[in-house]
Amino acid sequence: DTPTFNLCVAQGNTIDLDLSCYLADADFSGDGNFDDGMFTQIFFEDGTTSDDINDVYEITYHSSNNDANAGNNPISNLQEISTDQVGTINFYVRFTLCESCTPDNDDCYTVKRIRFRVISTVPNSPIDVCHENDGDTYVENLNIFNFQLIENQGSYSISYYENQNDAQNRENEITSYTFTGDDFLWVYIESNFQFIDTSCHQSPVDPCGDIYRIRFIYGAVVEPIDFPEQQINGVCDNNADGTELYDVTIFEDSIYSGEATFEYFGRMNEDTFALSQRIADPTQVPFTGENGSATRNLFIRLSYADNACYEIVRLTITLNFIPAIETQNGFLCACLPNPGEYSTFDLTSAIDQIFLPVNEQNNNELSDMNISYYNYYLDAEEGNPVAAINNPTNYQSI
Repeated sequence: DTPTFNLCVAQGNTIDLDLSCYLADADFSGDGNFDDGMFTQIFFEDGTTSDDINDVYEITYHSSNNDANAGNNPISNLQEISTDQVGTINFYVRFTLCESCTPDNDDCYTVKRIRFRVISTVPNSPIDVCHENDGDTYVENLNIFNFQLIENQGSYSISYYENQNDAQNRENEITSYTFTGDDFLWVYIESNFQFIDTSCHQSPVDPCGDIYRIRFIYGAVVEPIDFPEQQINGVCDNNADGTELYDVTIFEDSIYSGEATFEYFGRMNEDTFALSQRIADPTQVPFTGENGSATRNLFIRLSYADNACYEIVRLTITLNFIPAIETQNGFLCACLPNPGEYSTFDLTSAIDQIFLPVNEQNNNELSDMNISYYNYYLDAEEGNPVAAINNPTNYQSI
């Protein structure tokens, strides 16, 4: 395995890294064919011996594996590490056996990787404290803010304090707090990574942690009206399939008239209030039902754009369909005069086959309808006027 060392870098600081110092502590035994036994003692042509790795190998450092294998673009063994490099950094070490050690092979080398994990907490600030009115807000468990503070930066322990002195001494930790408006708390964030002493870098006497003064903003929760169930009458059930698309954003001004962000979801966990099945286009929401109506429960997350506070609104909508236009397939037949020639059809003559009689299936007179003709189903579905057949009484087909 690649030897890996954890480095703790305090916010705004840097550390000087000497790559050569880590070679003695880097266990390469699981990485290829390079271990302590290979260079414990080397016999030179003049009969002398050495157990100093620098006598046996020419050592160069590189920022990429390709450069190391090619022997190109060596970098200094001294590297400055800052909090801008949080994450994993790889360095590549090329060991080239000295010429006097291998007189018959002038380019005997191996490349090994050393990995450093740079750890430094970068907390988010400010943090939103949600409230439903202008009164005080009591937060029973301050740990609810942990994810907002560090999100996915790794495993950390977080503690809260009312003043800097308590935070520095790790005394009088608080787990709850009453917010009366915008406020500040002192937060100590400590990494849970393990730090191992090496020949050139001692693990921190104090755990890898820092103290931060975090601002908490009193963010108001949007308070929507208690929205009643909506019954929408007179909806066309096109194609008589019990499914129609509906624009549910038309209710937004009635739900909340202020500045707010609306997000739509198809499901909510009633116990945890977690939302799922996000609706990408709320102007085209499918409703499917039977027996002349379709009902759907939607969940709207309302939030201000400048904070993370939100409220969930349940919106129940029922579409009541008007009687659908019932049709069936029609057929027109004609004999071709000669192979390869065109035959002419009057498409309007098929309407009596397609449209089922009034009082049997349909409630509307054929004379009350507009009829258009298309070559393709999708164009007919959309009612695309550009694709409509202009002269249906003289339609030519080969």
